[in-house]
Amino acid sequence: MAMTADTDEMDRAGIALCALQVTSQLGLIFREQGTSDFGVDAQAEMKREGRPTGRLVGLQIKTGPAYFTKPYEYGWIFRPKKRHVQYWLNHSLPVYVLLVDLDAMTVYWQEITEQQLRTGPWGGVYIQVPQANVLSTAGGPWAAAAEKFASTAAEDYEDNLGRLAPSTAAILRELAGTRAGDAALLCAHLARGRHAPELTARTLLVSTPPWLADLGADGYAAVADFAHSHGADALAAEVLLAGADRFPPRKLPFITSAGMLLLSSDRDQARELLESARAMSPSFNARVEIGFLILGHPAESAASIRISAETASHLAVVDDAVVIDFLARQRARANDLDAAVTLAEKALAVEPNEWQFLDHLAHLLIRRSVSVHRHPDDQKRAAELAERAVDQLHQWDGPTGQALLTLLWALGLAGLPSMVLDRAMPPPNGRASAQEAARPEVISAAATAALALGRDELADALVNSLPDGIDKQFAVLRREAPSGNLESDRASPSFR
Repeated sequence: MAMTADTDEMDRAGIALCALQVTSQLGLIFREQGTSDFGVDAQAEMKREGRPTGRLVGLQIKTGPAYFTKPYEYGWIFRPKKRHVQYWLNHSLPVYVLLVDLDAMTVYWQEITEQQLRTGPWGGVYIQVPQANVLSTAGGPWAAAAEKFASTAAEDYEDNLGRLAPSTAAILRELAGTRAGDAALLCAHLARGRHAPELTARTLLVSTPPWLADLGADGYAAVADFAHSHGADALAAEVLLAGADRFPPRKLPFITSAGMLLLSSDRDQARELLESARAMSPSFNARVEIGFLILGHPAESAASIRISAETASHLAVVDDAVVIDFLARQRARANDLDAAVTLAEKALAVEPNEWQFLDHLAHLLIRRSVSVHRHPDDQKRAAELAERAVDQLHQWDGPTGQALLTLLWALGLAGLPSMVLDRAMPPPNGRASAQEAARPEVISAAATAALALGRDELADALVNSLPDGIDKQFAVLRREAPSGNLESDRASPSFR
């Protein structure tokens, strides 16, 4: 405990020294982000004529003699862990490591970039921090890096839009009509930080650069939508609540959306927000009422939610994709798949680029395709819709967990094992990302497809790569199931 306390005190002292020198020597704004072992501990914001500019750099602060034990000819070697390096490289801001010598009251700096990273003989990575890089020399390089980030935002605007969810991009396009420069800067932050979306959104929320405030409520809406599109619903709700406080005219839609986002993770706060929204609503608010219907239904129950005739009549005339999708889900829970598909198609027509609606309709079509109500083209349509959802998510590095499983399910039912392998295997054998291909359920689907194609060695390798658990048990059972051909089964080692 004493050692931990000493380390914490040393870290606090290092941050305090950096704060003092960044403000006194460089004339910048120092904004602490909260300490962590590998996060960005602080930001430095540039000033122009004494006013903050919103041009930022991230600072990772390392304090104590342990960071000065590996010298090289011109300074010291800093050896971060590889996973920490990826975290910093994926940050939306330029990031610098600061080594703090408390005895000498001196801070040394170096930028963390691909160019500065070196690989040691055993595969570890390191960065050289020159002794000449005392903090007083950082002003020019930091300002140049922050300004370069901002100056390229406009020229990269269209490319950056394509790296965001369509819903986020739509908000930014609207903003560009009135504040093109600020919209381009926000777009650059979100697009460049999409590999670390929670960090990116949190950075913008905490720092609140002036250009974000100048974008108004829609700037906050874009950040919240970005967080939501990457699965960070609690953070998206936090951004919306901050926007509601800053922009009172948008309080009702913002707290309504925040309440809806929290339904699955914090029902108490969701209820509190939705009660506030109901009190503020001048008339029937469909989303608020849906929220209360969900809160009044047991979270673990798969039964359809009971909706009064009066509420149902109000919901039936609402042209809101979220409301329509909710109704589709209730019809699906009641096994009325024809009605569910019709409603899901209507929701998708309202929001044709929303991957959740693509995935949901695909899922419903798959369910109907194996029921007595199947339509001849259900599986084909399901595969096409699921493929659109996955391809869209790949475009902006969205979370493909749910959509990819729907696609693999659709392709498997359609009797297309080669396409299952294409979507489940990483390059050069397929199109799955490394993260997707490492998921047990994706490996299991690939093994099943390999068996169907007669690629037994690949199937065995995939099954053997699975971690122990239910996915591996099912994969082994599928691999060892008799084929129906007596001679080949007798020749199989698993049959004997």
